[in-house]
Amino acid sequence: HSYQAKQTKNKIPKQVKTRATKLLEFIDIDIYGLFLVKTLAPLYYYIIFINDFFKKS
Repeated sequence: HSYQAKQTKNKIPKQVKTRATKLLEFIDIDIYGLFLVKTLAPLYYYIIFINDFFKKS
């Protein structure tokens, strides 16, 4: 059997974001992949956590 799947993208509602006023009040998370760079471990995705309190823009 051959299986195929399609991933659809849901629209994220546009909203006004309030800036963090305290440390760790808002955390932004970005997940990247499939990242095809050869490393010592076979890792293909990475995740970044950003504390909104320290963001400049």
